[in-house]
Amino acid sequence: MSERSEIGGRFSLFLEASPVKLRSDFNKDREDRVEYICSNSGVINAYFCGFTAFYPEEKRSVYMPIEKLRIYVMYDLLVRVLRNSGYEVNHVMNITDVATTKWQELQDSKVLEKEFFLLFSALSLEEPSVICRASEHISDMVLLIDELTSKGYTYVYDNNLYFSTSSFESKDVPLPTMVKESSFLGKRDNRDFVLWFGNSNKYPNPRYDKVYPSPKGIVGEGFPGWHIECSVMALKYCGRHLNIHGGSSEHKSMHHAAEALQSEAFLGERWVDNWFHISSLRFLEEGKGQIDLSRVIEAGYTANDLKYFFLLGKYNHRIKFSWNKLKEAAEEYEFLREKVLSLEGNSSIVEYKDLKSFSSSIDEFDRSIRNDLDTPRALKIFKDFINSDISPRCKEIFSEHVEKTIGIKILSYKQGEKVLSL
Repeated sequence: MSERSEIGGRFSLFLEASPVKLRSDFNKDREDRVEYICSNSGVINAYFCGFTAFYPEEKRSVYMPIEKLRIYVMYDLLVRVLRNSGYEVNHVMNITDVATTKWQELQDSKVLEKEFFLLFSALSLEEPSVICRASEHISDMVLLIDELTSKGYTYVYDNNLYFSTSSFESKDVPLPTMVKESSFLGKRDNRDFVLWFGNSNKYPNPRYDKVYPSPKGIVGEGFPGWHIECSVMALKYCGRHLNIHGGSSEHKSMHHAAEALQSEAFLGERWVDNWFHISSLRFLEEGKGQIDLSRVIEAGYTANDLKYFFLLGKYNHRIKFSWNKLKEAAEEYEFLREKVLSLEGNSSIVEYKDLKSFSSSIDEFDRSIRNDLDTPRALKIFKDFINSDISPRCKEIFSEHVEKTIGIKILSYKQGEKVLSL
């Protein structure tokens, strides 16, 4: 057996399966950390709000601001950590490709979807197990809406079908904050939300290029509301129970609250164990919504420089972005890569005295990353280890583990692999 295989075998003894903990920031009665335990089938079902397949009319290509990219980096991080902790993950992501204005319907959503997943490749993100598109599940949405109507949870106003929040209250999640829809005259409650848009005074169908057969109670054709698509696809591909539902923190008070209400009204039981909400960036300079990966690369950085910057902050903290902060992160990342590169040609012998420190550092790294995805602490542990006088072979194995666990390219530079960029 080679030295690499032998050491790798010993190393694997340190990686025992362990629960992954996340802090709940949404459930009414669960503000503590929650341990994820596999279901009886041994699979964790995770549904993440995905990409809206429309672009700004003037762009004619996918435009993904970096604050959105951070969300997908954190999705990927959670899935990697769960899988490297011994769990099987059914990773489901939706694509919203049902138009909301006529010009959007004219675009080729499949082309935009392909461009979107090129961004995944650039950031070294793993594609979801299941990619589901809203346009392919319209009939499923109609069936679920009809079931909600039969249970008495809906009402019609101006040929639009609403969910009545006063008719059902979840024991688990708060009522949605639907301020933007409060201007709809005739709504029974400002927190009520649209399940289906018919041909109405508010949304006349001639504005839309494509409409669909409507649920019961709606005259003519129409199109689904935003919230219903995620409930339908999550139920279809994850079953009646979700271990994890992820999305932007901006979705918490409206989109996710609406999803939870309509889903639990349909099921008659709790729907989601834990909501995984990623906080947004705080821009210290001008540029919010105007900086994408292309601009980052034009400025001389790589996709993995940006990814490393994201991982220096916790998923549920609103981290500060500036070009200077990105520069500092890129320099730190380059320093780590150069340190690992310098290991090439060193002896593969591991000193016995190093094993205890090696085992302790690996264990501490894993505990940190499994404890509410504490990437800042985990990366500090890794940096301290790389800067220590521990044998090069231990550092090499630790680097392999970091790459696998959090998806950041480090050892691959030593192997001649370039950082992917657009």
